[in-house]
Amino acid sequence: MNHFCLGILSDGLQVTVDHEVTYNSQSICGLKGSSVVITILYTPPTNQTVSSVFWFSPKQRHHWWSEDQPEDLLLDGDYMGRVKYTGTGGRSSTLTITDLRLGDSGVYHCLYVSNEGRYSDLTGVNITVAGLQVKTSAHNVTEGQDVTLTCSTSCSLSNNPTFVWYKNERQPVTNRHVRKNNKLYLISLNTEDQGNYSCGVKGHNLISSAVTLYISNLYSCVQQQLTTSSRYGL
Repeated sequence: MNHFCLGILSDGLQVTVDHEVTYNSQSICGLKGSSVVITILYTPPTNQTVSSVFWFSPKQRHHWWSEDQPEDLLLDGDYMGRVKYTGTGGRSSTLTITDLRLGDSGVYHCLYVSNEGRYSDLTGVNITVAGLQVKTSAHNVTEGQDVTLTCSTSCSLSNNPTFVWYKNERQPVTNRHVRKNNKLYLISLNTEDQGNYSCGVKGHNLISSAVTLYISNLYSCVQQQLTTSSRYGL
């Protein structure tokens, strides 16, 4: 839980007032194509009645009629059909964004309207949308060698995700190789292990782009070395 002061937005100015906001998280990492949920608990000033609540992101100010007057994400074409609010009355509100896109990365604020004005938290919640990328310790290896593949994201995914690995699109990687966290350890490779490797996260449809692993036949490498040595009299 994180606690912040509220500010009143008037002519683009934020004036700190002595009221408390609680978020379920101040920073969220979401996988591209997945969903994120932000919940806020707030305490309106005494004797004020909340008439409406909405969410906004300053990065969308180019869509607003006036740059100093935040507008509802529900009315933003970039989020059309992907945003839902719950609990928009009283002292709490939840924002759900589905089908996350890389362009959704940014800071999000809750704003409530009362009989005295428009109030918003001063800090907000930062959402980072991550894709998947496979990194490899080597692209060209010889039979018998080992290679480590890493399923990399631009931020740390929450909830201890389970990473899954594929060879040549959707073919599962064989069990003789070792998986640990976001890494795949390819042990004592043979030519059958050559191919394109990609990764994903269990429960999500997103699959990374593939990296290609080339594996040379050990016998061929030895023959080539012997031929080269003979040619130069070594």
